[in-house]
Amino acid sequence: MTIASHRQREWITAKRAALLVVVLLDVLIALFLTQQIVTYRDYPFDGDEAIHANNGLALALDLRAGNFGAFAADFYAQGFYPPGFSWLKAVTFVIFGASPLVGRLFSVACLFLAALVIYAIGSELDKRFGWLIGLVAAALTLTAQWMMVASAKVLMEAPGLLAIGLMLWAYLRAMQQPTARRFILVSGLAVLAFLTKYTYGLVVIGTLALTEATLIWPQRRTLKSDWRAIARRWVWLFGPLGLALIAWFVGPGKLDQFVSYATSQPRDGAWFTIENLFFYPRSIALHYAPSPIFALVILAGLIWAITRWRDVQIRVLLVFFAIGLLEMLINLPKNPRFVATYVPAAFILTGAMLAGWVAGWSTYWARAKGALMIAALALAVCVAASVPVVIERFAAFPALMQVSYGTDPRATDVAGWISSQVPIGQRFYLVNPWDQFSGMALEWYQATHVLPANGRMADVSVPWAQLEQPAPENMQWMVQAIRASGAQYVVALVGGPEGQPVWSDYANALGSVLVPVTHQNFILEQDKVGQWIKESLLTRDGLQAARSGRHLRIQLKVMVYRLAWQ
Repeated sequence: MTIASHRQREWITAKRAALLVVVLLDVLIALFLTQQIVTYRDYPFDGDEAIHANNGLALALDLRAGNFGAFAADFYAQGFYPPGFSWLKAVTFVIFGASPLVGRLFSVACLFLAALVIYAIGSELDKRFGWLIGLVAAALTLTAQWMMVASAKVLMEAPGLLAIGLMLWAYLRAMQQPTARRFILVSGLAVLAFLTKYTYGLVVIGTLALTEATLIWPQRRTLKSDWRAIARRWVWLFGPLGLALIAWFVGPGKLDQFVSYATSQPRDGAWFTIENLFFYPRSIALHYAPSPIFALVILAGLIWAITRWRDVQIRVLLVFFAIGLLEMLINLPKNPRFVATYVPAAFILTGAMLAGWVAGWSTYWARAKGALMIAALALAVCVAASVPVVIERFAAFPALMQVSYGTDPRATDVAGWISSQVPIGQRFYLVNPWDQFSGMALEWYQATHVLPANGRMADVSVPWAQLEQPAPENMQWMVQAIRASGAQYVVALVGGPEGQPVWSDYANALGSVLVPVTHQNFILEQDKVGQWIKESLLTRDGLQAARSGRHLRIQLKVMVYRLAWQ
């Protein structure tokens, strides 16, 4: 056996072993998240989860009724949050039933697949040590705290990571063998990323456009001879994407929904502040790196990637990460989970740096023996310091998930009582809901508990508003909103944590239009840990201390009225 063939066998063995480790770690993390989801299966959706679950449920109801025309209409109607994964979620609900448990497990499945895609991306970067790149990137992704949190809820981070990962993988392969079929696949996956969430789509499109621009800029003097080849490449890469976007935005109101989503943030918030500039770098160090000291390794990986700018595959990932971080810098308000789909690109670059170091060890050893020893020692210190942090992170995770779900299982009793007081088929207007007891969550409850067979999501829509100070214009707006909603009942939540506690003033303004039906008192509880969760290195003791001082007990009075318009 020659030396070359022996090394080839060693690389194959290493690649198989690394893939096996990634799959094993992936399975263990999926089981760990599943355990938390099952433990908190009685915790209903908050507002964010309910929005994304309802999109899938609306399509599932159409499929269950066999109404494919309604399915197409509801699919196209989902504009503020586009339906990139709603259709797949709908199929899941039809097969396994619609419940918070199934919806959350769908996110875990997306993370499981996304980790394998991340490993595949790493494998594309280096023929010999791609297995090491993929192993490092997948391991960092699967131990990122906010990635795990988002993947145990019905949110878009895990599906977004899967869609974007597939697109990046396909694009890197197309770079190696540029064919029409491969570029068309990239374009189609870019459409999927865009329809998963608009912010993901903008980053993906920006990455493709900027990378392609950097490819032709060095050849700008010879473009005349190559313009046909470049034009064909761009037609394959951007043609399907452009046609899909035209077809999507040609519908009435679609562009307005896109603009509304893109601008749905505080207008008076200053983003160019020290706190804002360092929010996401700090979040990466606290919640995405195995430990804050290991964040220095990730930073070194990014710096290393900048020095390898001429490597087009490295450039793609660097451009993607930079655009994603810039987009989230401008976006307000801040939440660590918003960068969960972008940070794994930095993990891949970190793995590439370590793989490059290993590959060049024998070459560099004679020339930079001392520097290599210092670097190896520093890396060993970072890894060693990360072990207790990762262990504590997993130990704190169950309590963290209870806070992250944020709802009280008794909220289901409140939803059930409200539904029992409003006749089936009648719509009610909800006053003063909040994130942990929202109109969207009530829509989910009604659709899964009281909606008759062949019913549609539109039949149980819950219009809602939070009360402002009882100025004449505010009360007039409320009266008009209730009338325009077509509701036959009003359900007022008195004692909740959001909205002004001035329902009696609004009730007086409505006068005899409001006919009291019944009322009931409930007690709900929730944690109000708030900003501390986003800015702290979460530990069991720290989390418990924060929760003990910020626990909210809500004495809720639910009042039901019938509307008697003249």
